[in-house]
Amino acid sequence: MKVRVYHQARGPRGIEDICIDIEMPFLPAIGMDIKPTPDSDYLRVQCFFWDISTPDMVDAHIEQEGRLETLKVALAAGWRKA
Repeated sequence: MKVRVYHQARGPRGIEDICIDIEMPFLPAIGMDIKPTPDSDYLRVQCFFWDISTPDMVDAHIEQEGRLETLKVALAAGWRKA
């Protein structure tokens, strides 16, 4: 299943929304920890949404905990601005 993971990063003008598309062999559950890139920390799924206009994708939103990566580091790891 394709999952678009939404997170945040510290950018030059403050906090910026970022996302990354990943393939998962199952549907993530709320409260589950996922590791969307090889170098990322585990991130906890806060909620997820499914939209009929993109039936083959689920949007997962991450809990915003303490330390955020810089935008530069996140973009280098494969994330993009949302």
